[in-house]
Amino acid sequence: MFSLNQFVSLLNSLASAHEQIKTFGEGDVWEIGSSGAVQYPLLWVVPQPSSTAQKLLNMKFSLIFADILDPDKSNEKDVLSDTMQIALDILAQLNNPDYADNFILDPNATLTPFTEKFDDDVSGWKADVNIKINFLS
Repeated sequence: MFSLNQFVSLLNSLASAHEQIKTFGEGDVWEIGSSGAVQYPLLWVVPQPSSTAQKLLNMKFSLIFADILDPDKSNEKDVLSDTMQIALDILAQLNNPDYADNFILDPNATLTPFTEKFDDDVSGWKADVNIKINFLS
């Protein structure tokens, strides 16, 4: 069975291979930047409550795609545009048929824009995704 660790590792690999993503992390949102300076843009994975139904494990995640804002926030529209494209890149890769033996990405991801202050002023998108894994044969 495909595990949480394997999915996070896959996301780490996709982030590392992406030309724009500079930092990858996993954990609660408040942990962003807690282990040192962050290079932006970043992809941060937040596991969410998951469920089972029949023979499927529905693992849910919030994927946070963020980039730094200028002090006057004049680049906010550009940051939102760029981070949305990064989010769509990663979602497209997760739909790769090569992963179909391990999981199925629910095609109905929800993308929510945000502007937040963590250790830095950032803006971007939170993509709520669900993967389905067969856990009983």
